[in-house]
Parts: sequence; structure tokens; C-alpha cells
Amino acid sequence: MINEYAIWKTIHILGVVLFVGSVLTSTVWKALADRTGDPRIIAFAQRALTLTDRFLTGGGAILILLTGLFAIEAAGTAYWNLLWVHLGLGLYTLILVLYA
Repeated sequence: MINEYAIWKTIHILGVVLFVGSVLTSTVWKALADRTGDPRIIAFAQRALTLTDRFLTGGGAILILLTGLFAIEAAGTAYWNLLWVHLGLGLYTLILVLYA
């Protein structure tokens, strides 16, 4: 039987894939649009990237945080004392401050 921790961890990894995939593809699409030099294409690409940033990148970031916290809670309170948990939350906070 699958335990609660495994479910949260799986969803957490899917959130990471969504987040990282969105960031990487956004970079490629923006570079390709800029290379055309066509203001209409660049404007369209920017509008599309702003939309995907909100929903895919932002959604992935929220999914990463929430499912990570739920996974830690499901794994037991001892995980809250691990260094990598504190580093992860610290880096997440730093990215949130820089991005917002």
C-alpha cells in the first residue's frame, strides 16, 4: 500500500518538473522571439510568457512549497530538524523575495 509520504513526494516532484520546465522553456521562447526582431512576435511571446509564468511557474512554485510541507509532516516531526529542510525553505524564501 502506498503511504501518505509517497503520495506527497510524488506530487512534489511533479511540481518541480512543472516549475523547472516552465522556466527553461520560457527562456528558450523569449530568446527565439527576440531573434526575429519583429515587435509583433516579441510582444506576443512576452504576453504568452507572462501568462505561463503566472500559472505554470507560479503554480509549480506553490505546489512545491505546499506538497513539500505536507510530505515533511507526513514523514514525521524529526524531518523538521534536518538541515536540508531548513536550507530548502531558506532558498525558497530567497527566490520568493527576489522574484516578487
